[in-house]
Amino acid sequence: MDQYIPLRTKVFRKPVRSIFYTQNNWKKFDEAGDGIFRLPSAEQYLAKREIIKENIIEYHYLLKKDQIDEGTLVSISGICIPVNTPLTDVLSEELTELFRSEELCGVDFVLSKTKIYPIKASEQKPMYYGYLIGEKNSLNTAHVQLTVLLQLHEGNVVEFVDLQSLSFIPMIAGVQSLNLKNISTSFQTKVFLPNLSNTSVAAAAIKPQIFLSGSVHSLVLQAKEILNSMISSIDGELYYSKLQNVSQVKLKYISSNYSTELTHLMMKYQTFIYLNPSKEEVEFQSSSTHLLELVKKEFTMEILSDVLELQLIFHDGEYNSIEKPIPELLLDLCLKYNITLLVENNRWNFVLVGDQQKLEKVLDWVSKNMQSTPLQVKYFVELDPSYKDFISGKKNGKISRIMDTTDVTINLDLQNGHGNMILTMFANDIKNAIAGQKLVSDELPSEKSFFIPEAYHRPVIGTGGSVIQTIMRKHNVFIQFSNSFLLPQNKLAHIRYDNVVIRCPSKNRNEIIPAKEELNQLAQEYSEMQPNVQLKLTPGQYRYLLNHNEKDKLSLVDNIGTIERRTSTYVLFPFQEPKEGFLLEIRGNDNQATIAARKLSESFGAELEVIITSPIIDIIGFSNSIIVPFLAMNIIVTTTDRLIRFTYKEGNKSISYALDILRDYLKKINVTIMDKSFINSWIVEPPKQPYPQNIENKKHTQHPNVYIQQHAYGYATL
Repeated sequence: MDQYIPLRTKVFRKPVRSIFYTQNNWKKFDEAGDGIFRLPSAEQYLAKREIIKENIIEYHYLLKKDQIDEGTLVSISGICIPVNTPLTDVLSEELTELFRSEELCGVDFVLSKTKIYPIKASEQKPMYYGYLIGEKNSLNTAHVQLTVLLQLHEGNVVEFVDLQSLSFIPMIAGVQSLNLKNISTSFQTKVFLPNLSNTSVAAAAIKPQIFLSGSVHSLVLQAKEILNSMISSIDGELYYSKLQNVSQVKLKYISSNYSTELTHLMMKYQTFIYLNPSKEEVEFQSSSTHLLELVKKEFTMEILSDVLELQLIFHDGEYNSIEKPIPELLLDLCLKYNITLLVENNRWNFVLVGDQQKLEKVLDWVSKNMQSTPLQVKYFVELDPSYKDFISGKKNGKISRIMDTTDVTINLDLQNGHGNMILTMFANDIKNAIAGQKLVSDELPSEKSFFIPEAYHRPVIGTGGSVIQTIMRKHNVFIQFSNSFLLPQNKLAHIRYDNVVIRCPSKNRNEIIPAKEELNQLAQEYSEMQPNVQLKLTPGQYRYLLNHNEKDKLSLVDNIGTIERRTSTYVLFPFQEPKEGFLLEIRGNDNQATIAARKLSESFGAELEVIITSPIIDIIGFSNSIIVPFLAMNIIVTTTDRLIRFTYKEGNKSISYALDILRDYLKKINVTIMDKSFINSWIVEPPKQPYPQNIENKKHTQHPNVYIQQHAYGYATL
């Protein structure tokens, strides 16, 4: 079949109000002036659509696959970057040199005091608006390198870490990049990652790098050391899996249109996903076999099952094919809705690949505009095999009912276990096709997963399942609880995985949110009735707990799950470093919270608090003279206002020596120690009644007035 591929690209006109621009790719576009563009020739496309905006013209094409080299298929795009670094002659020269490099010569950079192009900026009123313009896959690389150059001009130090492969990035970053966020906080270092979605041949030839930037060189080096250690540990524990027999056309469509969703999944499950159209498979790499299974299922549910194939076979009434040019209006629909079109040798036998909602609009258009031409319709949906019974119903009842009601044929193909399940619907006319497609779509699974503490599962389920059965009947949904204690934790952060799933047919999906809210309300009410114990958790203690891991012992993040499981408690451990004065709360029945608090506090380090006459002003000098050298003595130093705190393992014999060094340093800067105290007791007297905290003041480090709240990445944010 002839294949026509959708391409969306832009023409950027040369600005007249800029204060700086590179000159790599500007060329004459029309009588109005120059622009940056890569447009196909008239012989290479079947149809096009033009949308004119301010200084940008957007083109939508249907390209002829046999007339183009897909390796050279380029979409020109742009991003807006707020720039707050003064433009000097030196910076101008270095910007020009940077974008002349072999890696970035396909990208141009424009700097202006006002907005030039209609592209959203992350900052409302920066010093300058910077625009990166070029091939879509190259923009992230250019963004990182530009940011690094600006960091150097702002007086920061920059280091880099080489990676063997882009596939390491999700495992290094951790869920929602929490590993990197905690490194950034602990070592006052910004971390810049390469583009996860750039898997082109050109990108593969360049070794990926992570850049680190900060004002204190010694702290940046410490962050680099931590990253290198994480990379070494990942290299020895990798697992792989594949999804086979996935349509090449579908994979190319996903690659072009679902990069944001793919990155989201990779970061959610710490798993790298590689689309391999040439082998018709999807490859997964992770440090956990369990996460591999989770991500494969969600990839199918959220992405593959959303990209459908619709076949329209027109005939003369005697089932003879019709030989006519492609209808212009059908081409317009493919351009408008970004649909891939396959055509059989100028016959009216069309296969359309796109997302479900857009293909439904195509069916609707056919029913209104081509009623007089007989046709057959085939509709293909890809689903995870675990949903077979859900889709078919008891004794195949759901499918039989649809076929009896609409005169369509439905088949479920499990591909002999070598891939996903393919649902095929066949209809002999458009009326039954639309009715059947609607009924099939109504029965497709819709689900929402989220976190409820394991300690609350039993009361939420109720005696003999009485409570949960009532909720399921009320909302006509299925609810499943699971245990997430044994799932792998981040290296430098504690995370919570989804452990509750609400599932129902899509026709009833509006009941999922009310059911979820009802479950959360039950868990919250139970939580508020429980006794609670609070522990002092300082920023230094947080770093100590996440980094300190004796041989042959569980890390703290794994130990929390063990404590919760044995005591039926919930430890509200923060996902990012807390601010000064934070109290870690543990909830449980009877005296279980106290038992859990005592067990958890056994992992705490001892602390020495030093009160000084005035705050530290020279942070760089203090970091170089105290913070970093003390790390070699296994002492974590934090400071806020007039407080300096040491956090260390009980019995550390270097404390007296470290205190002498601190005293000498403070003397040199005319600061005096007023008081010092050793802290080795962490449990504090709980309030008489649990009371809600102010979410505006506490944010991620304290518990808001709703004790259980889910995050889009699939773990609880408290």
